[in-house]
This record gives sequence, C-alpha cells and structure tokens, in this order.
Amino acid sequence: EEPAPLWLLVMIEAARMELPQEERLLYENRWNEALRCRCRGTTAAQMCALINAHLQTRGRHCPQPDHVKQLVVYVRRCTRVKWAEHELRDVCAFLLEADEIDLLHKYVRTGLAKFRNVAYFHALEGELEIRRGPYRCNQQKAKKSLQTALDLVSDGVRPEDESLRERVKF
Repeated sequence: EEPAPLWLLVMIEAARMELPQEERLLYENRWNEALRCRCRGTTAAQMCALINAHLQTRGRHCPQPDHVKQLVVYVRRCTRVKWAEHELRDVCAFLLEADEIDLLHKYVRTGLAKFRNVAYFHALEGELEIRRGPYRCNQQKAKKSLQTALDLVSDGVRPEDESLRERVKF
C-alpha cells in the first residue's frame, strides 16, 4: 500500500552494495518523504520487521542509528492505527530491540486490550515489569502476566506462541 518499506529496503541494500553516496541519498530522501505520509499499521510493521532483522544480525551493514530513530518517530505517530495482531507484534519486537521501553509499554497495553488471548503480549508485559529492577518491579503483576502467558501457551490457543513456553517458565 505504501512505498516506505520499499524505500527502506532499497536504502539498506544500497548501503550494503556500497553504491555511490548520491544514489544512497536519493533513496534516503524518498524514504524520508514516504515517512511523512499517513501512518498505517502494515507500513509500520513491515518497516519494523525489516530494520529488526538487520539489527539482530549486527553486521557491517546494520541500519544507521538515525534510521532507527526516524522509524521510532514514525511508530510514535501511529497511536490511532487499528492494528492487526501480527503487525503489533512486529512493532513491539522492534521497539524491544531498539530499547524504546516507554513506547513499548504503550503498545503492549494496546496489545493486551485488543488481543487478550495472545500470550506474546502477556509475556512481554511480565518481562517489562521485571526489567524495572528489583526495587521498582511489581512482582505480583509480573508473575500474573507470565502465568497468564504460560496458561495460554499450555492451552494451545495459538500455535505461533509455542516458542514462548521456555521463555516464560519460572
């Protein structure tokens, strides 16, 4: 629907292929133009999945920190988007990798409100609570969230959450 994910991919590949700086700037300008358009969940999710995949490789051609910041700004603008569950998961995974915890809390709450039977959001809520540290962590809330995630995975409600089983066992 939107060209932003395409321009992001072309921009990353241009850097990887070491194209001339003029061409890379051309792609970056087009991506910046596309970021100014109306926010859409599919666009945000596709771009988050792309950058997250490149961030996890930690290779030589990892996206620039400025690109990550620009995507965070775009995601921050997506407050009124009607998310599909897989889109919100991609955005949350990117925010976790980018260490944008405050914004991640907001989207986890959105995920819990819209998708109560998805273990991923319950597990993420528990993990975020534990990350607050030993003195600020609400242990009851963390335990309840992780137990709910474990129950949902054990019930077999969603097969794609099966990988969470080992992560949330305590």
